[in-house]
Amino acid sequence: MLTNYTKTERITAAESALYNWACGNLTTENTKHHCEALGFEIDFRQADYDNRMRGYWIEDGSPITLEV
Repeated sequence: MLTNYTKTERITAAESALYNWACGNLTTENTKHHCEALGFEIDFRQADYDNRMRGYWIEDGSPITLEV
């Protein structure tokens, strides 16, 4: 995990990766690994609801909503 970044910076990077995934620029597998490296666990099978995805902060399991 990238520990030299703040949680806010990690959220922004994960949201950027999810946006690129939604646009078809990244594969699901690559995006999943990228988000895990940033500290998030995301289930990509979730329903399409607005432009948000539910992720979980790996360090403590707390849920977080990421904007796509």
